[in-house]
Amino acid sequence: MIKSKFSLWIYLIILLIIVTPIMTVNLYINRIEAFGENYNFKFIFVGGLLSFTFLWLTLGILRRRILKITIEKDTLEVKSLFLNKLYNFEDFHGYYTTLERSKAGEFEVMNLSKKDGKKLLISESIYTNYSSLRSCISDNLKDLGRKPYSYLEDLKDTFS
Repeated sequence: MIKSKFSLWIYLIILLIIVTPIMTVNLYINRIEAFGENYNFKFIFVGGLLSFTFLWLTLGILRRRILKITIEKDTLEVKSLFLNKLYNFEDFHGYYTTLERSKAGEFEVMNLSKKDGKKLLISESIYTNYSSLRSCISDNLKDLGRKPYSYLEDLKDTFS
């Protein structure tokens, strides 16, 4: 049995998820102080930006990426704030890998492709024991190759 272990930067993201709505509410309460008398456009722009950031962090990162994964003999248990499912490896068509680039470096991401078209993402940047998770999954699923990373596809998957 293998259990996933989170990297330290995950806790920073959780902190941002908590702080962003607090900042938005504080901005609304103090909008005249922050933007002056003509605050409508400025408040809508900054408030919209903060709201989009909150949605992206919550839906994209917390819901799809920060997953507690437990792998047993032929099952994959996935837990998150919004999800608690037990999958058999037979439920998946296979997996393909992509490389995500950031200032911190390149990180491999496994996209476990289900037969109904949905994906399960396991990222090297999120898990400290990614290599053991990857080897266990690659023993049980078919490797579908490598695909180039697409920001547009990632954004589309975030809000689907």
